[in-house]
Amino acid sequence: MPCIVGGRVLNADRTEQRGARRGEITPVSALLSLSGLARGGALRRYEVHLEDEAVPERAISTPTISGACFCMRREDFDAVGGFDERYFLHVEDVDLCWRVRQAGGLVLFHPKAEVVHLGHTSQVSPLKVEFHKGVGLARYFRKRADGAPDLALAWLLSPLVVGAAIARPMMWRLRRRPT
Repeated sequence: MPCIVGGRVLNADRTEQRGARRGEITPVSALLSLSGLARGGALRRYEVHLEDEAVPERAISTPTISGACFCMRREDFDAVGGFDERYFLHVEDVDLCWRVRQAGGLVLFHPKAEVVHLGHTSQVSPLKVEFHKGVGLARYFRKRADGAPDLALAWLLSPLVVGAAIARPMMWRLRRRPT
């Protein structure tokens, strides 16, 4: 039974980054989370990012951990086929966790394992990064589709997923502008 263990991914100020521990990532949860609609109220259950929740005291099972800080035995990594190299940027960790769970394995988040990750330091435009994140998510949803109806839905939602991803950096810019 394969196992992957992820740790807390921290910013330089020791606050937890988004994505270190995540819930189940589906087309609906991704769209609601990317758009910000899942941040509160009745749609909160669709928020995939769990960094706003209390840090557990011990290792816990979680659907998805971050590829920025994880540990996995080589034989487990090989048993699930390693990283899918068809992902250009982002989502390969989400896919790896899903395949571990599909193989009957465990995905664990361990709060005592910590790494400071200097995110957002790329010289590449955030728009380009988010575009590739959206494309990766769309690929992931098509890959994990269970049957023709799910696959058709994944294809139909692909433009919305990519659009929601690239809208994020545009919204960041609007929020930073002085009024």
